[in-house]
Amino acid sequence: MGIVWAATEILGASPIQSRLCAAQTGRVQCFGNFQQDIGWVYPDSKGNLWTGGPDGLWRWKPGEPKRYDTFPTSRAIEDERGTLVLAGSQELKEVVDGRLEKYTLPGIDWPFAPDRLFRSSDGSLWIGTENRGLIHVHRGRADWFAQADGLSGNYILSLFEDREGNVWVGTDGGLDRFRDVAVPTISSRQGLPDDGVWSVLGARDGSVWLGSPSGVSRWKDGEVTIYRRPHPKESAPGAPQSQPRAANAGREIDKSGLPGSAESLFEDDAGRIWVTTSGDVVRWDGSRFALVNGIPGPEVYAMAEDREGNVWIVSEEHGLLRVPHQGDVEQIPWQRLGHRDYALSIAIDPSRGGTWIGFARGGIAYWKDGQVRMSYWERDGLGKGETRALRFGSRGALWAATRSGLSRIKDGHVATLTSRDGLPCDTVHWSMEDDEHAVWLYMPCGLVRIERSDLDAWLANPSHTVHPRVFDISDGIRPRASLGGYGPLLSKSPDGKIWFTAYDGVSVIDPHHLSINKLPPPVHIEQIVADGKTYGPSEGENLPALVRDLTIDYTALSLVAPEKVHFRYKLEGQDPNLERGGQRPPGAVFEPATETLPLPRDCLE
Repeated sequence: MGIVWAATEILGASPIQSRLCAAQTGRVQCFGNFQQDIGWVYPDSKGNLWTGGPDGLWRWKPGEPKRYDTFPTSRAIEDERGTLVLAGSQELKEVVDGRLEKYTLPGIDWPFAPDRLFRSSDGSLWIGTENRGLIHVHRGRADWFAQADGLSGNYILSLFEDREGNVWVGTDGGLDRFRDVAVPTISSRQGLPDDGVWSVLGARDGSVWLGSPSGVSRWKDGEVTIYRRPHPKESAPGAPQSQPRAANAGREIDKSGLPGSAESLFEDDAGRIWVTTSGDVVRWDGSRFALVNGIPGPEVYAMAEDREGNVWIVSEEHGLLRVPHQGDVEQIPWQRLGHRDYALSIAIDPSRGGTWIGFARGGIAYWKDGQVRMSYWERDGLGKGETRALRFGSRGALWAATRSGLSRIKDGHVATLTSRDGLPCDTVHWSMEDDEHAVWLYMPCGLVRIERSDLDAWLANPSHTVHPRVFDISDGIRPRASLGGYGPLLSKSPDGKIWFTAYDGVSVIDPHHLSINKLPPPVHIEQIVADGKTYGPSEGENLPALVRDLTIDYTALSLVAPEKVHFRYKLEGQDPNLERGGQRPPGAVFEPATETLPLPRDCLE
């Protein structure tokens, strides 16, 4: 059994005298006679026992008790590296080789008064302050949360982690909860220059490029490099702003050659990053952006490269542009493709060559060798409305995300998956196939995942209903009724993560490591009603024989996403399988579900 350590003060002693006591298996043994007030006791992972208070820091064991420093401390804890962190009145310190040194938090260079220290099960260090809110430190990053960011108060009174991994924060203004979500969003809090991200590109070297009003940001291994457009708006100097400062503020490069805000992004076969701005197209050469001559830039929504090395650009104003390795840029007006509107999306056919284009008012066209070879419209079975994204799947089919469903085109046949087939809603902003060949859809009702086998069953039998998993706001998703911005709106990085634009940054989901609460919630019986008589939920309650109608009111206590708790039940001896039980209405918290069971005559005899 473990040892419980406690510090005691000898009443009436002057000056103050304290002792350290250990309780184990019903016995208590006290040691020492400290001529100081002991404010805390902390056994670390290395077998040391530390004590401290307003008069300094002591190591009680192993060996003889040793006073390390006169630095007044109120709390102690180990961080994820195993370093002992001490809370002083206005700063944090750490024990390094027997000495006390300043404990540095990345990106936090302003004074604060630490008052609470807590280590959660994932190794994160949580620091509660007296007047600056909460600081979260994990994997070399620090994030600051204050009342201006939604925290109920700036004075942190308590920290606690429950059985499901929720971290609860008590403040002078209320109670807050922090938890992991399946789809985190990276924003200015993590070092981006803007919360509004227009485009995202996962490059082959593992970096992720983001286009935004301030320019281009390159995210790699948690570090951000920002290539600013000319004359960036400077932030006001002074004390910390209401937004938490990023843990690793992005390294900024002002004179990068970028002529304006970054709109669309593209990586060619040579690994060069193309960026469109409001008037130009530039290309990253490894050290700066260089102008690509002869290409009009305004309102470019998508780019792609064919097998011959031609780069195709979708421009609202100038039509479809073909940029060859050498020679002049070819401009193809939208009218030549049979449309009066403009295009939003493009995909290169990997087997036949040629270019597929999706249009703003609906329809797609296949352009090859200077002419339209095929077109598909709503009358052909294509989803109605704008075609916001096109992609080819691993089996050679073309998938079109439309306002009225997800359309699949292969061998001249069109099939469209809609809410009639099991989707939670109809509009599809984009689709992506992950490394396990499951298909992800971003929709106004959330982020949807469909297993490949489920999709294949629908393709083989159009009457089959798919059963997607929906990720919503409780999973970190920000559903959007419409999707603006440029292209790409999403991208898959080499590690299989799917990145996509959000209204407040860029969101990312890792299909290989989904954050799922696998801990079954404890079931609580509210009451039992047998033939109209109510019984309490106490153990050992016996019901009379020959009960005909049995009603059980119950719930399950989960605080992760209570609106997603589902129930199944089985009457042993009567039901061969578990039956789906009542589900609490969306937004309800701990409202009991009720099941009424008509019982056979001999069930309770």
